[in-house]
Amino acid sequence: MVSMHLGETAPWLTGAGPRAGVAICSQCSLLRNVAGFAFPESCRDDESRSVEEGIVGVLNSGPPFEADRYYRMAELAPEEALMLAERRAIPVNALGHDSRGGVYVSADQSFSIAVNGWDHLCMTVSGPGLGVQGLWRRLNELDDALANQLDYAFDASLGYLTTSLRHVGTGLKASVLLHLPCLGLANRLSAMAQMAQERRQVLFGVRPAVEAAAALAVPVGRSAGEKHEAMPRGVRGGEALYYDLTETLYGDVTEAWGDLYVLTNGATLGVSEQEIVFHLHGTAAEIVDRETQARATLVAEEPRLLEDRVARALAIAGSTRLLGFGEAMELLSSVRLAVSAGLGHRHTLPQLDQLLMSSQSAHLRAMLGRECDEGELSEARADLFRARFG
Repeated sequence: MVSMHLGETAPWLTGAGPRAGVAICSQCSLLRNVAGFAFPESCRDDESRSVEEGIVGVLNSGPPFEADRYYRMAELAPEEALMLAERRAIPVNALGHDSRGGVYVSADQSFSIAVNGWDHLCMTVSGPGLGVQGLWRRLNELDDALANQLDYAFDASLGYLTTSLRHVGTGLKASVLLHLPCLGLANRLSAMAQMAQERRQVLFGVRPAVEAAAALAVPVGRSAGEKHEAMPRGVRGGEALYYDLTETLYGDVTEAWGDLYVLTNGATLGVSEQEIVFHLHGTAAEIVDRETQARATLVAEEPRLLEDRVARALAIAGSTRLLGFGEAMELLSSVRLAVSAGLGHRHTLPQLDQLLMSSQSAHLRAMLGRECDEGELSEARADLFRARFG
């Protein structure tokens, strides 16, 4: 089963990408639908099977795809599907369609295709650091390989047709996950969000999914004004950083946990894929530069403030007995800042990013080998932190 992938390090955790001290990872996703069929929610079962069989047939045809890595969602254990979502291999929205879809995951988890989720296809590539341009080139090649054998739903005036109007046109969502503690301390995040908005992009604050779900009036899978659907299968009582194409699990920049933010394109219509990626990379690079400058200022002008923040975080992380995921995000933010400032001692960015992933609920349940409540998850999470920082 797909569990054979889950013991491997996800590609965005290597810390080897450009500007990785601030830009944790980049992702590009393309949404596509097969011409001649209704969108997945309106497809009959036999139509959904036909779509799936057609896509799997392409995956079976050889390079760049390998058929032995396609799994029907109904055949995956819920925790396996959730772990893939926690690893940002598939969007969380793909989890709600287990009876009619599946997922292809490459061996290194850097490329995936969710089938019959929100749209017929959601192709995603991911990598460490600020690498969105290289990711787009790879995704474009993979999309071309599929387009040679599949007839996409396309309109000469609108472009690629998707379930949500927000993705019509290119169907491309590109994003960069950013760690911005010092811009937050300098009260510059609202200015960064305004700059992004002026460039038809959006800077979101990242929140643990359970916190976001409790605050949302709109369920996962739809934005305000669109048809609602149930929460995805298995999203229950746990906390995680899901990859969310609908953006309903993200928040305002004032609501971020762990100083984590997602920069993504807001426009998909009336602009080319190359323009989207080029401008997003430019904005992300500018934000990274400003965060880097703010960190240098903090180190030079208020070193005690940084040292105190790190010391407190390490003291808690090394001795805690119960630890919620939100608090874990905050602790890791402080230690990550110390590492990037040269104060990290024996810790590295890949170790911290791996700990962030492992602290998510489905990963903890898999580690424990059983279903467990929030108290048990908090205990297990604390054990992980004491093992690393104690």
